[in-house]
Amino acid sequence: MNYRNTFFALVFVLLIATIWWVWADKYVNGQQISNHKEELAKLEKQFQDLIEVQESYDKVKVRHQSKLAEFDSLKTRIVYGQDAYIRHLESIRNLAQKQNIQISTLSPSMDDSFPAIKSKLRFTKKHIERYTVQIRLLGNFLTIGAFLEELLNMPVMINIGRITMETELTSAGNLACEVILYTYVFLDQI
Repeated sequence: MNYRNTFFALVFVLLIATIWWVWADKYVNGQQISNHKEELAKLEKQFQDLIEVQESYDKVKVRHQSKLAEFDSLKTRIVYGQDAYIRHLESIRNLAQKQNIQISTLSPSMDDSFPAIKSKLRFTKKHIERYTVQIRLLGNFLTIGAFLEELLNMPVMINIGRITMETELTSAGNLACEVILYTYVFLDQI
């Protein structure tokens, strides 16, 4: 009988130990494991965010390089150099002579009309300046129209800001045209 009590006591102790082991493994360690899984999920999400940021950085870097290349390619459409503005004015004058148009006034402005971004440039000293030219032309409708068309089709970039036309009362078929042009100059230094 003594062995029987010892056996049942041993079985009872083993049952309690097994229940405690299952409880500790499933509940206490399970809670720690679930906490570790949550932390691992957070770290994995942060890692994925870092990968996306790195991929977007690569995209931004490639886009920046392409934009710099595009900016440098503007040299083909924008006059380059210190005497560029003078060359603009000469090409406008030559085009007017070619179209048989009289330039009654030519008012160039040497003030850069782009916003003041030069102080904000960090990576490059290359920039574009925009100058305004106000012209008063005398001619007929066809010659002024051909002049403006050729002006816009010139290999250098010239934009027309405003056009006003009025008829000349003193001679039939003649127009007076005031045009505000924007010319662009590409510079390597500020």
